[in-house]
Amino acid sequence: MYQYTRKINVIKRNGNEQLVNPKKIYDRLEILSDIKPKLATNYMFVAHKTVDSIVDGITTSDLDLIASKRAMEMGVMIHPDYMKLSSRIVVSNHMKYTNTCFSANMALVYNNTDYLSGEPSPLIAKEFYDFVMEFR
Repeated sequence: MYQYTRKINVIKRNGNEQLVNPKKIYDRLEILSDIKPKLATNYMFVAHKTVDSIVDGITTSDLDLIASKRAMEMGVMIHPDYMKLSSRIVVSNHMKYTNTCFSANMALVYNNTDYLSGEPSPLIAKEFYDFVMEFR
């Protein structure tokens, strides 16, 4: 296993700081690599390259993006399964920011506002939004 001696904090998604634990990175990439269909990747190498990129105060979301980039680079040079691993990392990262309640997500996209004008800019039709809210 990779020996890590630096004392560096990462910022978790909830805003709390925590000492980095490289084992969590290895474990996360192993899980994502082993999802069926199991990928022909060396997740430990990707994890090692990710751990080498850690700086004090990095967010866990940024760690996911670094791991995804490392896997993508390897997909171009070594094996296409690394690109699949990269995709799994990105999707997993996005899922951590997505509300598990479907109707709450639909309320967010319906109540969207244009970031330039501040005007309402729904991303779904009112009829669909009303339907979802009726059966939530």
